[in-house]
Amino acid sequence: MPDVTDPIWLRLANGDLQLDIRVLSLKLMLTRVRSQLDLISDDEVRLLKLRDLHRYFVKNERVLSHELAQLKLG
Repeated sequence: MPDVTDPIWLRLANGDLQLDIRVLSLKLMLTRVRSQLDLISDDEVRLLKLRDLHRYFVKNERVLSHELAQLKLG
């Protein structure tokens, strides 16, 4: 699992990194985070959103193995 400070999370949240997503809840999470990041200019608040995304991956690591494998390659 990439560390929360890894730039891969920002790339994923910005849409710069596209994943083949098999889990609906992750698709919904990414859609929500991406729409929120578009409206947020404060770096601290943006970091909180990235931490939420990272926490989601940590919590659901078993079901997100396909997506995590892509992150490691990304």
